[in-house]
Amino acid sequence: MKIEYSKIQDLPFTLKQIKYFVAVVEHKKVTTAAQYVFISPSVITNAIKDLEYYLKVELFKRTNTGLKLTREGGIFLKQCYDILDVVSSMQSVAHNLSSYRENTLDGFIRIGCTKTLSGYLLPKLISQFNHQFPHVHISIGEYSLVELEKNIINNTVDIAFSQTDNLENKGSLYYETMIKSPRHLWVSGNHPLLNKEGVTLQDVACEPFIQLTRDEAKKDNLKYWHQFNLQPNIIFESDCIEAIKGMVSIGKGITILSDMVYSPWSLDGRHIERIKLMNPTKNMNIGILWAKDQTKTPEMEEFVSFCKNWKMPNF
Repeated sequence: MKIEYSKIQDLPFTLKQIKYFVAVVEHKKVTTAAQYVFISPSVITNAIKDLEYYLKVELFKRTNTGLKLTREGGIFLKQCYDILDVVSSMQSVAHNLSSYRENTLDGFIRIGCTKTLSGYLLPKLISQFNHQFPHVHISIGEYSLVELEKNIINNTVDIAFSQTDNLENKGSLYYETMIKSPRHLWVSGNHPLLNKEGVTLQDVACEPFIQLTRDEAKKDNLKYWHQFNLQPNIIFESDCIEAIKGMVSIGKGITILSDMVYSPWSLDGRHIERIKLMNPTKNMNIGILWAKDQTKTPEMEEFVSFCKNWKMPNF
């Protein structure tokens, strides 16, 4: 496709303004976002005003509890994440231009993962890896955790991604945790619990609960509840994360899930909020693993090194 460069106009906003906008979305308060990006709150406030002026829409609703995205803000947020993802990929490529021996690697890697990670983690990671190593062929298989461990030990999978807390064969595996994704309570945009100070698991037990059954989600959730001698009032279960989001967004129930799979909008555009529980929640720990008795190829060495240094996207 031929690009007509003469018709491409310069954007009237900057990459910094996009970063500030995303920081406010993720931290919900300008003052907190300012601390995170090491800039004064007034700079962030002005950046948001400039964005709203150019876009001719309101990006946030100002409330007593902080800033909430408008529907237009949610649409713009997705584009901002896409831009930041491209910039991150470009930075990774630029960082390695001086030592571009990566292009000499032309082998293959067999990767295995659990169902959740195949959709929420691997696409970004594999895309950025292939920018640096364009001749390395990668095959991907999706397995249950039990199947995944078996395939690694039998050397039918070279490298795998999974939660590292529930591994059964740790003695036969090398593994390193890459991501620690916090778990929060998810509620609809107008749920009464949003107005309560200090939401506890006891409060959650009184509400209808929507349970994800994908991978280890239900097992981990029930273990969490048992620590506090409580039981969730499960009214609906699903293997589909979008179905869980949809049920939560219309107020049919609430759920506890990792930030990795969170988005502020359901498929039909309804808002979903997160609440930090007073009861301490355990992170969803995700790591890379391979068999102890396996000799790593140069391609595997590079892939493991890449993963160790990879910057986690904003979940």
